[in-house]
Amino acid sequence: RVSRALLIMEQNLARPMPVAKVAAQVHTSARQLERLFKEKVGCAPHTAYLRLRLKHARWMLNSDLSLAAIAADTGFADGAHLSKTFKLVYGINPSEQRRRLLAQAPKASRRGSPPTDAARRIFDEAL
Repeated sequence: RVSRALLIMEQNLARPMPVAKVAAQVHTSARQLERLFKEKVGCAPHTAYLRLRLKHARWMLNSDLSLAAIAADTGFADGAHLSKTFKLVYGINPSEQRRRLLAQAPKASRRGSPPTDAARRIFDEAL
């Protein structure tokens, strides 16, 4: 159930769903889903959801998309909301993170959208 819930969350990054709705889609109660997440992932579902959204935003920083576009694609109200949350979690603002990423990346990968990888699962990494 946890992996299905994470998949649902990953598929709904731009418009985050309430945990109760995610729970209903995996045929359990919100409270049971919270218990399962604590046991399997080590955090509450809403925390895991936020981490998924932030990981995706961090990955998207490899593109030329504006911070506002990245915020919209990851369910944040605006760029400021993303920046504040990103800095709280990672200790660095997204603009500085982007500068660091682009300084490390080869020039060919700096244009357009981030590289796609059909096998990429952002929740497979340690949250």
